[in-house]
Amino acid sequence: MNENLRQKIGQLFVIGYQGLEPSKEVLSFVEEWGIGGVIVFARNLENPSTLPGVLQRFETSAGTRMFTAIDQEGGLVMRILRQGSLFPGAMALSATGDPVLARRIGTAIGAEMRALGLTWNLAPVLDINHPGNPGIGARSFGDTPETVIKYALPFAAGLREGGVLACAKHFPGKGHARVDSHLTLPVIPYDRSRLMSFELAPFKAAIDAGIDAVMTAHVFFPAFEPSPNLPATMSEAVLTGLLRRELGFKGLLITDDLEMGAITEAFGVADAARRSFLAGADLLLICHDLGRQREA
Repeated sequence: MNENLRQKIGQLFVIGYQGLEPSKEVLSFVEEWGIGGVIVFARNLENPSTLPGVLQRFETSAGTRMFTAIDQEGGLVMRILRQGSLFPGAMALSATGDPVLARRIGTAIGAEMRALGLTWNLAPVLDINHPGNPGIGARSFGDTPETVIKYALPFAAGLREGGVLACAKHFPGKGHARVDSHLTLPVIPYDRSRLMSFELAPFKAAIDAGIDAVMTAHVFFPAFEPSPNLPATMSEAVLTGLLRRELGFKGLLITDDLEMGAITEAFGVADAARRSFLAGADLLLICHDLGRQREA
């Protein structure tokens, strides 16, 4: 394989690492392939002030600028827990009744991230809450499309004002899933008309507002995908047909973590990476295991 092709492949991947410092093996892998991005978790952040140096080591190994990402939603999902601000989550923000406050919180989160060398927040959640959903809950801004749009879009605008990229997730919307995709594959059984007017409404609003990026959902949507139990993450009909062509999204498209149960129970991580790329994903997220990252 020529070096140029190897680097183009490496640029497709955003990887996580274990511990406070990346191992020699991880840095060697990043150097070998010119990996495109790194995602940071709480496990990597005992002292956040050391993170800029760690991220610089990743970029030096990659030989290029990298996406430096984190899930810093606020509330239930925050990775900067020590020596950082404890921001309210989505449902708490919408409960204030003040979209301006949502924007200000987004700006503050963005500024705090940039101070640590992070450039991409994998937020906000645009899923519409359903009380029977085990994986979203208070991560959602509300139980109607209107509420989600009213608060998520200002929050995303605030992130950009704070100097980082925003990412709408989880497309096409998994708020009404009844099982957790971290464990198994959810199915959203609604017809196309319902999905367009409800689940997809916040994503369409975010796309029209110029959202930087979208993250896929490991959820099966039979209204859009004819192949049984094929997750949206690997569906060309969803990622290219629906998101790109029909909704007109031109930004970055990243998968959710390909090590989640909804993927691994039926597909290998390597095969899932290949299928997701062919379906239209720009970036392939593998958060935990170096062995699986190498296979992909």
